[in-house]
Amino acid sequence: MQLFVSDQGFVYVVPMKLKGIFPNALKMFAKEIGIPLVLILDPSGEQSSKKVKQFCHEIGTTLRHLEKNTQ
Repeated sequence: MQLFVSDQGFVYVVPMKLKGIFPNALKMFAKEIGIPLVLILDPSGEQSSKKVKQFCHEIGTTLRHLEKNTQ
């Protein structure tokens, strides 16, 4: 599962069978809900991939990553 949450209590869930399909989940989120101004993601490989960075650049979203080993 991939959870997209906001500081306003918003939650959007995308079921995923593999972690590697995160870029598809992100595209689904942007298509269904809209383009966020900022995304704060885990520093995991899937969420910091070139594909994710490229997509965020294309849609005009600022991409930030959490520090490693933080919640």
